[in-house]
Amino acid sequence: RTIDQKMKAAAEAAMKDELSQMKDKAMVFKKSIDAVFAILRQQREKLSTRDMLKLASDKVDAVEALLLPCQEAEMPFLKGLEILPADESSRAIAHSEDAAKKMEAAVNQARNYIKTKSAEVKKLEKEVAASVTEELTAHQTRLEGASQKLSTFKKETAERKMSAFLAEVVEGISSMETKVEALAKAANIFSAATLDEVSVEDLKAAIEKCGGAEKDASVALLDVRKALATKQKETKGADAAQAFGKLQSRINAAQADVAKTKKAISSGERLVKGKVVLVEEEAKIAEAEDAVKAAERKVKPGKEEAALGIEAAHPSDEDIEAMGAALASAQQTLKQSSRAVEAQAAGAPASLKAPLQQLAERCKAALAIAAEVLALTKDQRERVMGAAHVREGQAKVAEV
Repeated sequence: RTIDQKMKAAAEAAMKDELSQMKDKAMVFKKSIDAVFAILRQQREKLSTRDMLKLASDKVDAVEALLLPCQEAEMPFLKGLEILPADESSRAIAHSEDAAKKMEAAVNQARNYIKTKSAEVKKLEKEVAASVTEELTAHQTRLEGASQKLSTFKKETAERKMSAFLAEVVEGISSMETKVEALAKAANIFSAATLDEVSVEDLKAAIEKCGGAEKDASVALLDVRKALATKQKETKGADAAQAFGKLQSRINAAQADVAKTKKAISSGERLVKGKVVLVEEEAKIAEAEDAVKAAERKVKPGKEEAALGIEAAHPSDEDIEAMGAALASAQQTLKQSSRAVEAQAAGAPASLKAPLQQLAERCKAALAIAAEVLALTKDQRERVMGAAHVREGQAKVAEV
């Protein structure tokens, strides 16, 4: 600037030329000085960032070093035991949470430092800024790797803590599932393809065995539901809800298995009742049918008699009196058996419906024959009954 001012004030051409030459030399010197200053600035920035990069590296090293205490804290859980003893589990979880807390603090400190310095680097000389940014990015990558391992460790610690919290419930559910399996095993006979061929005695024994197993399973289900409900009141949160959901699913599955087994047992019970009714009522009905047929033979001609043209039999008064009592008893038996058979047929297994229905039809047929025989002998019966009443009355008078 000074030379420019002198050149403006100079009047002689010679003076202007001399000043112009001086200006050119000054510009050359300035460029040289600017280049030296640029080199010095670059070196100064490199020196200043060297300590910053070293500190960033140290902070990441410190984070990675804190992974070791985390690994040591979780060692008790890596012994292969599904659930640790309560005291050991509590200590291990406390150590794990403490190690995770310290590492998380170190991660946050290192992350904030790198973030701050990455912003400051942008103000540096371009070449230096590019080099420093590259190194900071490498440290950031290492840090995020360690942070990811920390997240996994914290998640596993939370799961272990929840497992310890629910250990009693889990143990109860496992015990309950064992009892449900025992019930299903005891009831296998009711799901067999050859169920209809199983004897009544074997079915009754299986039903009795299932009764105790069903009671044990039902009590166990009730206990675990209560235990889970208590735990749900004690803690909240997404992790807890997820854990509770898994346990609830196991309980629901067991409940469904019990319901399925009870349905099979119920089918077995109906089969037993049906078979018992079938056997007992068939015997009663057969005896009543014999009585009805015997009375019918005394009143109506048989095949041989019909072939000879005999249209009707002529029973004695004694036969009529005995016949009346026998038919009355047979009718009562047939009506009772008919009601019992029809009631059982309504809910009986498919394999018993047809036999029970056949018994019901036999009852109707026998009752119809009995009614026919009574109609054919009505007049004689009434006469015989009247005479019997007279004799009874005369006997009482004679006693007086």
